[in-house]
Amino acid sequence: MFYNHAHYHSRELGAKILGDEDHFYHVLDYLLIPSIKKAGFEPILPKTKGSEIIHGEIIRNIELADFVLCDISVLNPNVFFELGIRTSLNKPVCIIKDDLTEKVPFDTSIINNHTYLSALNPWTLDDQIDDLANHIKDSFENARILILCGIFWLEFISSTY
Repeated sequence: MFYNHAHYHSRELGAKILGDEDHFYHVLDYLLIPSIKKAGFEPILPKTKGSEIIHGEIIRNIELADFVLCDISVLNPNVFFELGIRTSLNKPVCIIKDDLTEKVPFDTSIINNHTYLSALNPWTLDDQIDDLANHIKDSFENARILILCGIFWLEFISSTY
């Protein structure tokens, strides 16, 4: 179970960035979902249905998923809040961003992340999917080892000093 939490930002942000209000849905459909599946995980989409409380469903997925993919592109504060929830649970997370997000906040810049090409050109997608799938697998394995040893936060803290 792999929760893809990219929050799927907003239509306004997609329109502002690339002139495509569905940009982040295209990233989800053409890059993230294929990469997650290629890495051997089953994606849980960041969507709710019916009359569920949106935040309740998001938090439940963040808590229960074996692994979370977090897209910090456009530096959405909600995504960082939810990333904080996930890391406070001491569970694996994989951070990604697009190539238009040049600087990430200091606190997250020390965590290895993967940069994808926001243009989603068809001639680059196969390589991008392979690269992201490998990053997901490596991130999961590294986080799993640290968590099994009970040292996820210890590793994080010791790397900052």
